[in-house]
Amino acid sequence: FLWVMLARANGKIILTPSQPGQSDPSMLVVSDIDDVYLPKPTDLLVNLTESRPAIESFLSRLSDMFKDSFTQASAVGPAMQAAHKLIGTIGGKIITLTATLPTVGEGALKARDDAKLLGTAKEASLLQAASSFYKTFSIDCARNQVTVDMFLFSPQYTDVASLRCLPRYTGGQVYYYPGFNAGRSEDAIKFATEFGTVLASPIGLEAVIRVRGSRGIRMSAFHGNFFTRSTDLLSLPTVPIDQSYAIELQIEDPLTQPVIVLQTAVLHTTCYGERRIRVMTTALPTTTSMSEVFASADQNAIVTLLANKAVERAMSSKLEDARDAVVNKLVDVLKVYKDSMTSAGGGASAQLAIPENLKLLPLLCCGLVKHVGLRESTQIPPDLRAYAHALLTTLPTQSLLAYLHPRFYSLHNMPADAGTIGEDGMVMPPALNLTSERLERHGLYLIEDSQNMFLYVGQDAVPQLIMDVFDLPNYQELKGGKVSRSVRIPPQSPG
Repeated sequence: FLWVMLARANGKIILTPSQPGQSDPSMLVVSDIDDVYLPKPTDLLVNLTESRPAIESFLSRLSDMFKDSFTQASAVGPAMQAAHKLIGTIGGKIITLTATLPTVGEGALKARDDAKLLGTAKEASLLQAASSFYKTFSIDCARNQVTVDMFLFSPQYTDVASLRCLPRYTGGQVYYYPGFNAGRSEDAIKFATEFGTVLASPIGLEAVIRVRGSRGIRMSAFHGNFFTRSTDLLSLPTVPIDQSYAIELQIEDPLTQPVIVLQTAVLHTTCYGERRIRVMTTALPTTTSMSEVFASADQNAIVTLLANKAVERAMSSKLEDARDAVVNKLVDVLKVYKDSMTSAGGGASAQLAIPENLKLLPLLCCGLVKHVGLRESTQIPPDLRAYAHALLTTLPTQSLLAYLHPRFYSLHNMPADAGTIGEDGMVMPPALNLTSERLERHGLYLIEDSQNMFLYVGQDAVPQLIMDVFDLPNYQELKGGKVSRSVRIPPQSPG
């Protein structure tokens, strides 16, 4: 189904295709933004296949329909209320695109990005929702099985901290494009790719998740984008394919059994209308040996949980408290290991004692406290921090690790098969330690953090390298900034 609505200060303009087979869309104007209602009780939702000509006609004309309008105000809140009224009885997804701060009607916001607060204890207030409307509305959406995705484009302050409440409690996602310019192909391609992925990705509908454990185990906290329906029941109007969830376990009673069992059940409806339940059961042995506990610890899972708890602390307290919490937890882990597992447990030692499976935990924690979402600075806009918080709490673990500690590759001396397609996908060059010692003045390097890719070119790079990669004669012709370029995958030899 398709239903498109533009929110403007003088009313909500609802555009919807006419009857199936017609090529021109009809336009209905609702001027009342204080008491939202639908202009027609029926026929506002249409079938995509039957009304495709009208939909394509409308989308092709959309950029010209209001090019002479100079209305600056935005009624995003009332527009979403009307969208909720439309699909609240059947459930679904509301995709909201906004390029300005909501300024009129329910959910109106004011610019509060005071530079004097940055780097102070009061900065945390900028990371909290400024209006209760967005949390209240998101809860109403969650109860009616409606998810909200937010696409934010404003080059100025947008109050991402308030708007991200909608995806946070409905299982949606935030997409933020700082400095977006539709006339720049790099920005347009990025948006088109992500927007197309959201529209085309398969999703589960009307899902609930419950995690149970053996006697003595209690689920004490849940982290991620969902609505908590009861103490241990998570509700997701739609289930995305690329989000993670962290659950804390608490041992309430002594575990005397040799094995404990954790079971996660996901009840959902597929895109094809089939009601299914997926059950994942994990059996874990118990032990009284501290060495076995440390040997089985997963540093990736630990840093994922720490990232979620740090964001929670930053929003409820201060950024400094969030950083301290991460550092203190890491110190506790290392101290317990040193005291209980090493011979030098009681004395001072210059050597860091840590098990092999946790050797990257200090590095990942360092990346977390220095991340744009947590680090101390007076130059990071609150919108950028709030968006970073949204990613820190939703990215799948493997993407989160790169987001905290980017992957680093050398391209000027990579193996001959790098960049080709192998049995496991794209063949990548060997990953390097992300240190300045690896940089050479004549080198070309790739840095990737799961959200952005950066090419670093040394000043002494040979002209042939510049020509092969950028199609430019020499280093002096290079310009910094965003670049999009098609990549040709070389043909594979038989076998």
